[in-house]
Amino acid sequence: MIPRKNELNIKGTKMRHPRYKIARGTYLSGVGQEDKDYYFKIPVVSPYYETIQIDDICVTFEQNGSFISSVPGLVRIESISSSFYTVQNILRFEKAQGFPMMPIIEILEDFDIYHLKKIILSWENYSKEMNVLQDDIYAELERQKLKKQENAQQQLNLFEMGD
Repeated sequence: MIPRKNELNIKGTKMRHPRYKIARGTYLSGVGQEDKDYYFKIPVVSPYYETIQIDDICVTFEQNGSFISSVPGLVRIESISSSFYTVQNILRFEKAQGFPMMPIIEILEDFDIYHLKKIILSWENYSKEMNVLQDDIYAELERQKLKKQENAQQQLNLFEMGD
């Protein structure tokens, strides 16, 4: 990618933001990689400032739109920018939304795709078990409802026999 003219410094090289890099990534969950992209701020003092790369799997906190949680989450990094103007624009967006971008807490150096496949399979099994349990609970509620209706009908029959 050729930098825009206003992104070049006097020597003709791309100007880097002096304080941050911005990583764009997607969360990994029990159903796979989510669709929505999120931005993550990496300060120059971070131990990962120089080493973060595209396709790294990182630990951060969970978020979903405006919902933020202290629960750890996994993110796959899709792009990284240190361009002064790109970073400045994203920092303006951060300020406008009213809460800071999530930090990159750690890069998981030994993350294997097998781990994600195991998480997805575990979630699928849990979901199946949850559906079976819900079906059992629904069937029990239906049995109780039918029994109450039968009891009500018996009481009505006894009342009518008493007349």
